[in-house]
Amino acid sequence: MKYFVNLFVIIIIIIFPQVVKSNDKIVYININKIINQSIAGDFINRELEKLHNTNLLNLNKIKDELQKEEKKILSKKNIISEDEYLKQIDLLKVKVNNYQNKQKKMLKELNDKKVAAKKELMDNLNSILTNFANNNDISYILNKKNVVIAKKDLDITDDIIILLNQKIKKIALK
Repeated sequence: MKYFVNLFVIIIIIIFPQVVKSNDKIVYININKIINQSIAGDFINRELEKLHNTNLLNLNKIKDELQKEEKKILSKKNIISEDEYLKQIDLLKVKVNNYQNKQKKMLKELNDKKVAAKKELMDNLNSILTNFANNNDISYILNKKNVVIAKKDLDITDDIIILLNQKIKKIALK
């Protein structure tokens, strides 16, 4: 009995192939390419890089000062009293701890700005994709990293980059 049901299903598929075909139009996009090559995405990346470099310069200056202070304290070890030496070491430890907290704070702020800017970019991208899908009768838009293999003509990344570049030029870091 099961054999006949399977045979019946196969015959139906062979005879009526349009029943099996989907009428849904499916395309894909490369999100990473859009983020890196769009004007707004490139602006975000450049501004984050500038901010990161500025933070690194400031942190390196503080680090150098702390290292100089440590050498200075170590050179005075035999000259000053034990109590004075321990006080200076404790003070240096507090400064090092403040440096580490400042470093963590800067990294967190940079990451928060990155997340906020990328979220704003993705919100704009989502509205563009929605309009593009509605205007072109597209049922599904997939991310390229989730596609195993597909025809190159189904890739709409370049079209979306053009639309995104027309809509927004830059996104301010908050």
